[in-house]
Amino acid sequence: MSLAINLIVYILFAAILYTVCKSNETSKFYALALGTLLFPAAGVIIEKPTIAPHHAFIYTYLFTEFIQSIGKNPTYFKRILYFPLFLIIASTIATILYTEGFNIKTFYVAVRDFCETYGYLIAAFIAGTKTEGFDIFDKFHKPVIVFCIFAVIEVLIDYNIPYMFICSAYPNYNGYASLEKGAVFLESWRIRAAVTTVHPTALGTVLSTLFAFYLPLWKKNILPQRNLQITLIALIIAMFVSGSRTSMLCAILTLGIFFYTKASIYFKIVLVGLAIFSFGTVITLTINYFEDSNGSSLDLRKEQLLFSVLTIQQSPIYGNGVQYISKYIFGVNSDGTKGLAWGSDDENLGGLESIIFRKLIDYGFLGLGCFFAFLLYFQFYFLIHRKKTLYAHCGAFVTLSFTTFLILSGTLANSIVYGYTILGFCLARTRKIAVLGTTEDEESKEPKAEIEESQEPKALTAQD
Repeated sequence: MSLAINLIVYILFAAILYTVCKSNETSKFYALALGTLLFPAAGVIIEKPTIAPHHAFIYTYLFTEFIQSIGKNPTYFKRILYFPLFLIIASTIATILYTEGFNIKTFYVAVRDFCETYGYLIAAFIAGTKTEGFDIFDKFHKPVIVFCIFAVIEVLIDYNIPYMFICSAYPNYNGYASLEKGAVFLESWRIRAAVTTVHPTALGTVLSTLFAFYLPLWKKNILPQRNLQITLIALIIAMFVSGSRTSMLCAILTLGIFFYTKASIYFKIVLVGLAIFSFGTVITLTINYFEDSNGSSLDLRKEQLLFSVLTIQQSPIYGNGVQYISKYIFGVNSDGTKGLAWGSDDENLGGLESIIFRKLIDYGFLGLGCFFAFLLYFQFYFLIHRKKTLYAHCGAFVTLSFTTFLILSGTLANSIVYGYTILGFCLARTRKIAVLGTTEDEESKEPKAEIEESQEPKALTAQD
């Protein structure tokens, strides 16, 4: 039985890899997104150097695009990507040179980290330039619904079926959940699910990001509304069973801003007034809830912040170096699973649950500042063009939700790439509107055939 399951996993992996390599642009991007969602980052094909299925997908996609672009004007060499990616690259190089000098091995690690993270942003930008927009996400809603169903099943039967089947098929494992215990994260005081992500927090990142993308499509003639409604409901249920409070908070924030943008001017004034008067009460209740609850409390985050500041006291500007956290802070449990961070007094600090702590320790204040400038760049770009295209609406909502989640709960394994994938796609489509000024009527006349690389395909618009 196990041999047959392993064979199915290998065939599925080979089929997705072949699609990423050989198919048309729409199928390639669909396979890349689906493969990254389906195959857990914890299942490792080769241990040294570490090669997991999602690594194979992104490197194959980028390599084939690079080969096809030789002698042409590459899609990914667009000025819109110059500044944000320059911020990340420059801060990383500065950290390496300051902490280790010109170390070839460290530069190799940094290049891999860049490709395996921001490579998804570039890949999605390429796909958004070459393909039609919401048609892809209409096809993607079915896998998303199935994904959410597995989250519910995991909680009901106390066994993570897809995670166990896929991770058990590979020779190496590098995850947080024990395969001997069904790869579940259930706790005595709350239900938790991870499906094919490495942790319920990572699942929360995926779900809240998808929710922020699909929500602005409500009552728009873009996707079949029945499909959209079912998808949103499935995402809400999955967020609840994931046990990720941050994902639910991000969903509430997204919903609140969405309804605020749809309200009349008088109702907006009333809402702003209520928000001002209730702000103090809401903050107090939230603080009391986190302080009195289990899980990641505010006290724990205070300890993590103090630990982060003390860790970089020798190099506050440039940090301690690339992947310092994974090398020197996180341990390994007795059963081989990933451990948590421990302080100098053997105090459990959890998982450094904010992107602020991770960036601060590895890259210092320079890297932290460049990272948030990177995210703010996208947010401002989407807001500037929000009245020209619905893609900008989706991008703005995703950026806000995604950034909020990273600040409050951080990132685990490759969970951050799902946000970059949607951001890159929305950025490419928004750019088309900003450059070409395409109207909705022109878009509706565009044939659904794939567009040649030498042409600038028109994109969908929707007035706010």
